[in-house]
Parts: sequence; C-alpha cells; structure tokens
Amino acid sequence: MESLRKLVESASRTMAIVSITFLAAMVFLITVNVILRRSPIGGIFGTYELTGYFGAALVAMALGYVQVTRGNIEVDILVSRLSRKTQAVIGSINYFVCTFLYGTIAFCCFKQGIMMWKKGEVSPTLSISLLPGYFVIGFGCFLLGVVLLTDGIKSINEVAK
Repeated sequence: MESLRKLVESASRTMAIVSITFLAAMVFLITVNVILRRSPIGGIFGTYELTGYFGAALVAMALGYVQVTRGNIEVDILVSRLSRKTQAVIGSINYFVCTFLYGTIAFCCFKQGIMMWKKGEVSPTLSISLLPGYFVIGFGCFLLGVVLLTDGIKSINEVAK
C-alpha cells in the first residue's frame, strides 16, 4: 500500500511539473500573440484553440497533485463535530464515491478519445487530432482516482484502529 502511495505521489508531482510547463506555454503564447497583433505580421493563428487545450491539460494534470498536497478546500462544519472514527467512516465513503466518479470520467474520456480517433475528428482551426486532449484529461482523472483510492484505504485503516 505504501509503495503504491509513493508511486502515485511521484506521478502526481511529475504531472504537476508538466502542468506548470503548459501554464508557461500558455502565458508565452498569449503574450506573443498580443504583441504580434499590433505588428504588421498579425496574431498567431489558432491561439484561442491552443490556449483552451493547454488550459484543459493544465487542470487535468494538476488534479492528482492538488489531492496529494491537500490543496483543495474541505467544508467540514458538520463532520468536524463528530468523533474521529465517524469522521474516518464518512471520509472513506466520500473517497470511494469520488474514486468511482473519477474512474468513470477517466474511462469515458479514453473511450471518447478512441472514438474521435477512429472517426478522424480534428480541431476546427488547426486540424489537430483530439485524441491527445482526451487522453490527457482521462489520465489526469485516472491519477486523481488512484490518489483518492489510496486516501480511502488509509481512511479505512484509521477506522480499523
């Protein structure tokens, strides 16, 4: 269990670094596009489309890391008043429901990506294949699901104590 958790944390950190790279690319692309719009050359073709894809990749790749570092917001006004064991039970249920949810989202993204690839669907402006976008989002959701699963198992261990 501990080795799986370390593997997931390492993968989440790697994905977060890639996510930061996408953020830097977005900032650079938008800045250059704004500067070039005022020049005789004109703006960069497809900037709006690429920015959307980069943003989706950025968010999807950061999901697991945010959960690993507990960077999300928890509203626990009611749960914090319960006993530690009850909190762990509720946490376990929450983690497993969320694991199922993100696993389903990941599966649907992979399935949709394969379907788009078989149909030969491409983006409207740049004619880029949609497959990588679906797979990146699917992998990000899958990674978050695995992080939530390990959190749920950890929470169950707290209940058993």
